[in-house]
Amino acid sequence: MKIQQIVDLSVSLKGGIPSDPPGFIPEIEYADHKQGAQQMTQSFPGLSRKDLPGQEGWAIEKVNMSTHAGTISMHLIITALLQMTANQCRL
Repeated sequence: MKIQQIVDLSVSLKGGIPSDPPGFIPEIEYADHKQGAQQMTQSFPGLSRKDLPGQEGWAIEKVNMSTHAGTISMHLIITALLQMTANQCRL
């Protein structure tokens, strides 16, 4: 019985890395706690920075990505690996 090995080819989601072809690369906009405090006071009338713990708000990331982010390259790699395996089986 042949033991199969699983290789994890996934890439963590980060802004600016070449995980996908141009036009499909995920974009991430980061907001720190200071920026989050400003967003919160604008979102909730009557709330001031003094009302927030440490005068800081939420820290968030806005993500713009396709539903297949990180998988487009993987499809190409996996297709090539399957083809190589199929060719080896024919030998």
